[in-house]
Amino acid sequence: MNDEMSISVGDIKIAFRAADGLRFSRESRRFRGFGTNEHAEGERLVEVGFGCCDSERDAEAVAKFDCEVLSEITGEPDYHWCLRLDGDGHESLSLDFYVQRNGIRRVRFDGNDNGGRLLFDIAAPHPTEINAYIFPVWNVLLSRWILPLGGLLLHSSTVDFGGRGFLFTAVSGTGKSTMARLWHERGAEVVNDDLNLIGVADGQFVAHNIPMSYYEQKPRRVRLSAIFFIEQSPENFAQKVGGIEAALRLMTNCIFQPIDAQTNTLAMRNASQIVGSTPCYRLGFKPDTDIVDLILGL
Repeated sequence: MNDEMSISVGDIKIAFRAADGLRFSRESRRFRGFGTNEHAEGERLVEVGFGCCDSERDAEAVAKFDCEVLSEITGEPDYHWCLRLDGDGHESLSLDFYVQRNGIRRVRFDGNDNGGRLLFDIAAPHPTEINAYIFPVWNVLLSRWILPLGGLLLHSSTVDFGGRGFLFTAVSGTGKSTMARLWHERGAEVVNDDLNLIGVADGQFVAHNIPMSYYEQKPRRVRLSAIFFIEQSPENFAQKVGGIEAALRLMTNCIFQPIDAQTNTLAMRNASQIVGSTPCYRLGFKPDTDIVDLILGL
């Protein structure tokens, strides 16, 4: 019998099935805190095994998104990833690591919105256990799979203050984690201080945490009460924004791959609907808890 496991991130359900003779590692089963043994209706099936690059298929497919990512620690190239689309609409997402990770040279996902195959190009001999959680493969796939469900994956921090969800978004280094810490000091629960999946539940937008590569959490969510586009400032201030300005500000920090006009339109539609039903503010702040009082007074 093939080893199986499942995860649930917001409305995205994924069932994993290992290749014959292969088991999922204990770390993989936790999936950074999101693993479960319970199957759910509408799961995407992802088969996991070993494989190499299909160069002939790559030559026939169209490279829709291609980039090199630098290490945040060294500043040197860390990995290269490419998203291709073949004539049948099947995605091929490949990541090539410049420095092997536990013997892994390349990770490749072949599939579509219903699931697919996750293949590891790994030095022989092949291990008998494998960790299906490979960063940042799942961030890329989640960002694609959430679009038809009306949501977005956002570079942001979100806090839950008595059932009210406040989301803070900006480029790295602006203060998203600082803002989460300030709210935590006032008794708020931090949903996630780096990435949040925005989805729809009972006709309302909610923020979900997602599996992270550097720590574990249990799944959390909170209804969105307000969105803040934050910036550092010598004085605290909040200025309401809306319409196309708010949608474009949200898109600036949205994680998605502009592979075609349909994807771009879908992402912009979702962003417009999110800001159209959620109060949005440009927020300048100093790193002290006075900003918490300002927000609660809006």
